[in-house]
Amino acid sequence: MSSSSAEPSRLEDAPSGAWRVLSSVWLAVALAALHALLAWTATLSKSNTSDEIAHVLGGVTIWRTGDFRMNPEAGNLQQRLVSWPVALSDARLPAHEGPNWWGANYWFQGFEFLNSPLNDHDAILARARGATALVGACLVLAIWCVTKRTFGRPGAFLATCAAALSPTLLAHAGLATTDTCAALFFFLSVASLWSALERATPVRWVLAALGFAGLALAKFSFPIVVPVLGLLLVLRIVEPEPLELAFGAPRTLTTRLGKLGALAALCAGALVVVWLAIWAAYGFRYSTFADAVPGRDRFFEPWEPMLAAPGLVPAAVRFAREFQLLPEAFLYGLNYVVYHATERPSFLNGAFSHTGFTAFFPYAFVAKTELALLGLLALALGAFAKLGLGWSRVRPLVPWLLLIAVYWAFSLASTINIGHRHILPTYPALFVLLGALGNWLVSSRAKWLPLALLAGLAVESALAFPNYLAFFNRAAGGTTNGWKHLVDSSLDWGQDLPAVKAWLDARPKQDSQPSERVYFAYFGSASPTRYGIDVIRLPGWTDLDVWDKRTYPTPRAGTYLVSATLVQGICTAAPGPWQPQYEAAYRDARAKAERWLAAQSDPAARAACLREAPEQAWMQAVVGHDNLRFARLMNHVRTLEPVANLNGSILVFELTDDELRRALD
Repeated sequence: MSSSSAEPSRLEDAPSGAWRVLSSVWLAVALAALHALLAWTATLSKSNTSDEIAHVLGGVTIWRTGDFRMNPEAGNLQQRLVSWPVALSDARLPAHEGPNWWGANYWFQGFEFLNSPLNDHDAILARARGATALVGACLVLAIWCVTKRTFGRPGAFLATCAAALSPTLLAHAGLATTDTCAALFFFLSVASLWSALERATPVRWVLAALGFAGLALAKFSFPIVVPVLGLLLVLRIVEPEPLELAFGAPRTLTTRLGKLGALAALCAGALVVVWLAIWAAYGFRYSTFADAVPGRDRFFEPWEPMLAAPGLVPAAVRFAREFQLLPEAFLYGLNYVVYHATERPSFLNGAFSHTGFTAFFPYAFVAKTELALLGLLALALGAFAKLGLGWSRVRPLVPWLLLIAVYWAFSLASTINIGHRHILPTYPALFVLLGALGNWLVSSRAKWLPLALLAGLAVESALAFPNYLAFFNRAAGGTTNGWKHLVDSSLDWGQDLPAVKAWLDARPKQDSQPSERVYFAYFGSASPTRYGIDVIRLPGWTDLDVWDKRTYPTPRAGTYLVSATLVQGICTAAPGPWQPQYEAAYRDARAKAERWLAAQSDPAARAACLREAPEQAWMQAVVGHDNLRFARLMNHVRTLEPVANLNGSILVFELTDDELRRALD
């Protein structure tokens, strides 16, 4: 056995029988099951988040039809994993005809699928989210396996408890989205390769290849892991540790040249497995469409602009597309993600940017990680430093330190700052590092300290239930103040329509008409109409339930319920602070809208308008005015303190006519 595994074995033999029970595989399974149960039950009181309708529809479509047009950028395997219970149910897919199907409009198709009177909306969500919760349970078990191997039983106990109770992991393990699947396969791809590099056997190398293939099929950000895997290969070549090769007769390679040749051959074979696995996931068919008609069936967004973009990935995609080296839907998804990774409105602590903030992810990590976990990580760092920083101790941690370092390097350079969830793949590695506290638990007189912090983590997690997604720690002001720091999928992903309905039902009725007037602007893809939220609708993000029957109400004094993301100017017609160009556009649209609406009762005036421009142009002005008016109103509203806060994501304001005049005029 190599020296890298000697230390964990010594630590594992040291604890008493009590530690063997506490860190047994059965307790790990129980903690994984608890994690899945907490994640799943937390979402039973939540509406679907913005992206879930696309993922569930895409997966069910793949399972039942073998067609890959719906949401191909989300990853084939991920969509299969979150949707298989729905695919096995009697839920009916929308008709495979018409513009929404031919044009791969997964937003409208997904909305129709989830909200059709022929389907059980709640059952579909519960099944899909339950499938993701099982993926989360697998992640907890994987953390236990790796930590036990690295640090022994006490360390595995701490890491598994912390992972199972983490609000960060729980927030996404109950949602039918990409994030938990991505975290699992980032973790497995690194763990499986490191295991294969410790002792090269056919089974281990096939598992390493499948781990990387799983990541490539689950999340198109998979290229981030390539430098990590490459550096691990380089490490095994240059370090003096021999390479055990168990293909046929066991051999031990000690020279760098010998290790280089063996690993090069093994990597070539692994890439063939990866290539075959990707083709298998797409049914060994190049075409995205199961039964395409030229000129009719197409992607939701066209290929041409994405293919024409500069850069290494678009060039590689063009080459692979020309020779059909990989399935079309896979190439499209990869190109789509790279093409759209350059710019998107983001918010951080009152500031707004189209290209992100260097401080975004560090702040999100500090603000949205439990204080007790931050304390445990600091304690683990100190414990590890106390043990000594010799190579034999550092070496088992190299894969996880590399994953954290490389992933964070990409994150800091990212211009897409829309969610704390995008650093989720680094959390499992951090939980493994907590294993350094295993020796502390065995030998230190202050063994109560990590246990006290673990208890504190459990309390923080319990208090966060069921609002894991909107969790902010106390140092950041807690969940109710999260909207001042981060929005979008870090806080408000459209998940709280049931809370809106409950608040409206519990609200005491008032005699005065202004107080009875309730307005709602929603950031999400769920249906307020389905939840019986009977209010005056203001422009939201998708508003799929009122898309074809939109009205343009003039805001009046009353109660305003607004998604926190919209309050902060994200995903509105005028993103960020109000600008002079917004004001000019607003005034121009208002003049046209008022003229057109006034002309509806005057045939002569209407005819005069139509001589100047077609009706479509006038209606565009009406819609534009409505959208800009709402954005201008939010510019005022975000300076106010809400009178109520619904689970952190929906803010309630009382506005008077005077305030509205100041805000809009």
